[in-house]
Amino acid sequence: MDFSKPDVEQFLRSYAIDDFAVSPDENQLVFSTNLSGKYNLWSLQLPSTFPVPLTFNNQSCQELVFDKKGRFIIAGFDNDGDENTQFYALPPHGGSLKAVVYNEGTRNFFPILSEDGKKLFYSSSNGNPTYLNAYCHDLETGEDSLISEGKEATTYFFGISSDETVQLYFKHLSNTYTLMYAKDKEEMKLLTPNAELQHTVSDAVFVTDRLIYLLTDYEADFTYLASFNLDTNQFNKVKELNKEGFGSLVYDKEQKLLYAVSNKGVEDGLYCYDLRKESWTVEETPCSVIEKITVGKSGAVYLLGRSATKPQNIYKRTDEGWVQLTNYQVPGVSESELIEPEVVNYTSFDGLEIEALFFKANAEQANGEIIFWPHGGPQASERKSFRAAFQFFLNNGYSIFAPNFRGSFGYGLSFMKMGMEKKARYC
Repeated sequence: MDFSKPDVEQFLRSYAIDDFAVSPDENQLVFSTNLSGKYNLWSLQLPSTFPVPLTFNNQSCQELVFDKKGRFIIAGFDNDGDENTQFYALPPHGGSLKAVVYNEGTRNFFPILSEDGKKLFYSSSNGNPTYLNAYCHDLETGEDSLISEGKEATTYFFGISSDETVQLYFKHLSNTYTLMYAKDKEEMKLLTPNAELQHTVSDAVFVTDRLIYLLTDYEADFTYLASFNLDTNQFNKVKELNKEGFGSLVYDKEQKLLYAVSNKGVEDGLYCYDLRKESWTVEETPCSVIEKITVGKSGAVYLLGRSATKPQNIYKRTDEGWVQLTNYQVPGVSESELIEPEVVNYTSFDGLEIEALFFKANAEQANGEIIFWPHGGPQASERKSFRAAFQFFLNNGYSIFAPNFRGSFGYGLSFMKMGMEKKARYC
């Protein structure tokens, strides 16, 4: 029996996942998805993988945090895509949303709950739309207190030590110039040696209340792992990769392990650093691009990611390997019909080598046409990441050439800064 060719609606109806969080006891996974056609929060009561809806407000979720005792969830929603994220609380079983931080016309970022769940720290455009302010919201009294005022550059509240004596602040001057500070009591400490030397810091975590690990490209082209001791003010380089930079960092406090996601051009890698043994391991991953990673108290690793032929899915690593907790795919299209890209390199007009992805349509469907696809940003990159439109074009005979021209992310700081030069108009 013959069936009609998949139409564009099948490809564009592929489901997506915005964010996820795992309860402290790891019995519940909450995620934001458009499973019903519009974004809401859904829940998996692990080990069951049958999704149950928690909200019905039909809004995408930008932030998602579990209370450390599992009593409630903090979620950030905007209104119909206006990007003015407000914070709400809801019980783990779902239901009506309770406004926690709501100031119309403002945008709020990075909610961080205190260890006892009584305070919510966050950044906001409220009162300082250009540089942002940091606030502490008392969840018992409902009162907000200003704890820091951003100046000179957009400044985000980024973290706090477990004893609440040290705060982290991320200062964004440009995509190629970012700094991280620790406010130790009343003293602001730069975590890298010199603020005047242009560099970036992409992530930082507390390992103890007095020791911070961070990702930076200070005096280097690619981001590496470093540490900063708040007692000695000592900065140390810990681990550097060859032509590969780290992008995000997660700390497993129970096992004393650091997980670092690396960016190597069109795909990601995952590394584990054992602080006790001071040893590194390369971890296998279930997908090409890692969008979020977190670690439960049990030591289980949870990951949100996707590949060129598979939409976003959430995975859990067990002793037997990676287990896929969600099963998102292109409706009515088998994975064998989807096209994996070939990684190719070409030499630009000035001898610079450029990496690109070439999606080649199957011979029986190819129409001889090639779509040239320059990514946006410009300091972004085209990666081995699922695009419904790509797979629709390929299914209809069009091949796709997607270069990561100078200025693209994932090839070092100097390559990314080339995007600001005059010759950046050429690939």
